[in-house]
Amino acid sequence: MQIVQRWQLTVFTVLLGIALLPTRSASLPAELLENNGGHYRFSNIRWKRDQGNTVTFTIESAWRRDFGSTYWQGSGDDGFAVTGDVISLNGKQWPILSYGDDSMTAGEFLKLHVRAYSVSENWIYGSSTTTHTYPTPNNEGQPWMVSFTGCCKLSEINNIPMKDAPWRISALVDLHLTSASPRLA
Repeated sequence: MQIVQRWQLTVFTVLLGIALLPTRSASLPAELLENNGGHYRFSNIRWKRDQGNTVTFTIESAWRRDFGSTYWQGSGDDGFAVTGDVISLNGKQWPILSYGDDSMTAGEFLKLHVRAYSVSENWIYGSSTTTHTYPTPNNEGQPWMVSFTGCCKLSEINNIPMKDAPWRISALVDLHLTSASPRLA
C-alpha cells in the first residue's frame, strides 16, 4: 500500500469506555423508538475541501442488513436494502456527524447510499455524504475534530463489553495544512 499524501492528519477510532445513555423524546411513545439490537459494523470518515472553508464529508459504513426499522426498508425481495437503495441511518441513538464547531447533523437523518450487500452474511455497505462550511480554516490553530457517533455496535460481536455499545469515529480537519484527508491507495 502507498500513502497518497503525507500523513498530516490523524484519523482514528476512539472506543468509548463509558456507555452513553439513550435519550427519549417526550413526543415519541416508547414503542416507536428504534431499539432492536446493535447493527453498526464499522465506518470511516474522509473529507475534501470544496472551496474556501467548505468541506464535503463522506462516511463509508457497514451495518446489519436485517435491522428492524421502518427507515431501514429497501427494495430487496425480503424488504431489506440492496445495492442502489437509499436508506436513513438510525438506531437507539441516531447516528450524528458533529463537525467540531458546535454544529452537527442532529435533527436530520444521514442517508446511506447502499453500494453492496450480502443476504447470507447479513450486511449492507454504503456511503453518506454531507457538506459543511467552517467559519475559519481551523479551530484557533488546532484542527477541527469531526466525529461520527451513534448506538449501537453489532450485537453479535465477540467482545462482550463492546457489543451493543455506542461508537465514535473521529477525523481531524485543518484546512491550513491540507485540502483532503489522507487515503491509502
